[in-house]
Amino acid sequence: MDGQVCTSRFLKVIFQHLPDPQKKIAVAYAVAWLRVAGGNSVLPPWVRQQFADVAPILRQLRDTPCNQPECRYCRESHDPDAQLQRYFGFSSFRNEPADAAGGSLQQTIVHCAMGDQPLFAILPTGGGKSLCFQLPALVRYQRRGVLTIIISPLQALMKDQVDNLRSKTGSPNTAALYGLLTAPERGEVLDGIRLGDVALLYVSPEQLRNRSFKEAISYREIGCWVFDEAHCLSKWGHDFRPDYLYAGRFIKEFAREQNALLPPVQCFTATAKEDVKAEIIDYFRRELGQELTLFEGGVERDNLQFEVQMVNRAEKSARVHSLLSERLDPEGGGSAVVYCATRKRSEELAEYLQHQGWDASAFHAGLEAPLKRHIQENFIGGVIRVICATNAFGMGIGQGGCAPGDSRRDPRLSGELPAGGGPCRPRPGGCRLRAAL
Repeated sequence: MDGQVCTSRFLKVIFQHLPDPQKKIAVAYAVAWLRVAGGNSVLPPWVRQQFADVAPILRQLRDTPCNQPECRYCRESHDPDAQLQRYFGFSSFRNEPADAAGGSLQQTIVHCAMGDQPLFAILPTGGGKSLCFQLPALVRYQRRGVLTIIISPLQALMKDQVDNLRSKTGSPNTAALYGLLTAPERGEVLDGIRLGDVALLYVSPEQLRNRSFKEAISYREIGCWVFDEAHCLSKWGHDFRPDYLYAGRFIKEFAREQNALLPPVQCFTATAKEDVKAEIIDYFRRELGQELTLFEGGVERDNLQFEVQMVNRAEKSARVHSLLSERLDPEGGGSAVVYCATRKRSEELAEYLQHQGWDASAFHAGLEAPLKRHIQENFIGGVIRVICATNAFGMGIGQGGCAPGDSRRDPRLSGELPAGGGPCRPRPGGCRLRAAL
């Protein structure tokens, strides 16, 4: 069992349970499972239901570090640096932002997340926020085959993160359920969940009310619930996505139905005002009885410059054309996102830019799913150079070679930070906010 289990705890845990006749079968099953542990070897639902002690025994042996240097399993499996190298090939975490002790805040957050602690992390866009929940999810899956579910508000964000994680780690066990999937694609994802082939599952909050989603995840033990873009729980919860208000209740009721311990909740965002932070922390304290540890890395982006330009309404479209001409390579290199206040304006601007010779397209929630998917893939692939979008596009999109974003809305700087950060991740850029006089 060396390297497969915590050797400091193994005999202690086994002998603790063996005297109880009711737990002997659970011990036998746990020991048998340890021989095939890792990846998609998951506990069947009937085992978790009939032998409720199996999961807690394995949790003691695989999830809880003993901190003894002679224990090879704990030394490797619970070491954030070793797991970072294993899955992402990086030798160290980001130095900035720093934690209170001057070390890497990213490493501190990952260490806490790997320990399955409830937390709320605020990191600037481009500061390695996604890795803070992706790496712990991969580690949980390797340790006990548990599923991490990431609730994300934006379909474009989900597809982008799934594609990027697969590319970076070479791991195929990341999937997403969202409205742009065809019926066969959705069925394939649901099958992967049931069979244990999915470690990280991205879903929209609306999926929490979907019967097929709930049925599929009932085959799995849930290791953690992650809320990406967690400010949506507060800022947009009532108006933008009402199902966010149902999330806490669903998590609690699902754990009760599974006869399982309540999994930890971990929240991540790039921006949150004081009242938003307080509301989110209070929500999970009230709904789930979990106290979220707060980690704050600030919202500053050294590679972004915000500029406000005052223009007349009649000049707005022409100014966008002028800025694109200044910033984008006429030979076809680079791309840009232009944010618009309404769906109608995004369509009008896209049509105007097309007349000026740009490969431009509108993108908003009112488009049919196949068309949205076609536009998104063409933009990422470089066929479409300019996207005229509402705020439902670009947050979290790591589009290589993306030129500065441009907002045609009234300037509300606190709201522009996450939107501006999305398209400008790969390299330094400027984000222009233009107010109509």
